[in-house]
Amino acid sequence: MPQQRTQFSDEMRQAIRDSGMYMIEVAKAVRIAPSALSRFMSGERGLQIHTLDRLAELLDLHVVSGSGQRKGR
Repeated sequence: MPQQRTQFSDEMRQAIRDSGMYMIEVAKAVRIAPSALSRFMSGERGLQIHTLDRLAELLDLHVVSGSGQRKGR
């Protein structure tokens, strides 16, 4: 049975819960509006790479792009 992939926003939400911080505190720490973080988490908008870097550092996450599968195989 293939492994089900989780959404990045689900992982982010869990990391925020694990940190003990509220989303508003996370947004302030990475210098974005709380509404921008909320829209990102709901899939309504993206974030700039430097903001993702700050989020990953704050929440001790590692961001990897791509599907992990090579094309042509």
